[in-house]
This record gives sequence, C-alpha cells and structure tokens, in this order.
Amino acid sequence: MRIPSNLENENGDVHIVKQYQFNRYSVIENGNYIHKKDLFSIVSVDSNRYKNCLKDKILIAEDALRLEATYDNTKSICQGGIYFGTTIEEDYSIKYILAILNSKFINALYANLFSGMHMGGGYLRFRSSFLYELPFVHSAKQDILINLVNQILLAKQSNPQFDSSGLEKEIDQLVYQLYGLTEEEIKIVENA
Repeated sequence: MRIPSNLENENGDVHIVKQYQFNRYSVIENGNYIHKKDLFSIVSVDSNRYKNCLKDKILIAEDALRLEATYDNTKSICQGGIYFGTTIEEDYSIKYILAILNSKFINALYANLFSGMHMGGGYLRFRSSFLYELPFVHSAKQDILINLVNQILLAKQSNPQFDSSGLEKEIDQLVYQLYGLTEEEIKIVENA
C-alpha cells in the first residue's frame, strides 16, 4: 500500500515503516505516522494486507546487497521498498524463517537462482514471487535457531550497535547442516 506523503505526520495512531528504517535483525527506527482515519480512507480494514500488517511479521528490504530481514511486532504499516511476510502454517515459527532468510546460504542461493535481479553496485532486487520459491525445510533444530534469533533481537533492543556476527555465524553453521551442504559447498557459499 502506498501512503501519500501528505498523510504522513510526525505523530499519529499508526507507525509507518520504510526500507531505510531497518537492516538485518535490527530494531525498527522511528519514522512517520498516519492517523487511523486517514489510513482507512486509503485501505480497507478488511483487506488481507492490512490484517497481515497487524501480525508479527518479517520485513524484507526490496533492494539491498544481500537479504536484509528483521522481525516486526509493532503492527507498523509497511511501505517504501518493503516486502513483508507472516506465517500461514503453524509448523514454521516466524523467527525460524527469519534465521533462514538472513543466512549466508539462502543469500547465495537467491543470488544464483535470480541473477537477473542484479542491479548496479552489486545490489539485488528482492521480489516476493522469487522469495516464495526459496526452500524451507522442517527441522528438529528449529528451537536452537529461534533461540539464537531471540538472543540477537534482545541484544539489539538493548544496544542497536551490538555485533551479532558471532551469533549469525552459529546460525549459518546450523543452516548448512539443515540443508546438508558439503564442506566444498560451504566454502563456495562463504566465498560468495
């Protein structure tokens, strides 16, 4: 949904989130707001997009050097170069999906499968139709990945500059195991 800029305010009932307000696992920076009466003049409260905005969701930057996804439980309205997703099946935790999306493996896979989406400067364009094609597998390690994601999110809430690279490396190693990558394949991903 596109919110006309003249309806955006420094305060209001509903927070608006745009692509530049987050990166991988980050908290969402403050931005503009919209009053509910103005929002409902451009979107139906019965629309699936609006209803899904109110759920816990994953935000994904449309254009980035690699997949940039974070967790949002603020009920923010998404616009300005953002895709977002919620879970449909109970089998997958949204934080489990977030761990996989932010992994080096899925980033390398996306870059190879959808190389036509490369833009200048090494940027990739992430499209929902392509994101839907990414493989997600069930795993007994789901709880371990969720725990690592929770540690990152909690640390970044306390300190937005927290260096989560060590925890992200643990996630990458678990994802390599999850998808059955060989040592040679892991080297290719790591050097991508």
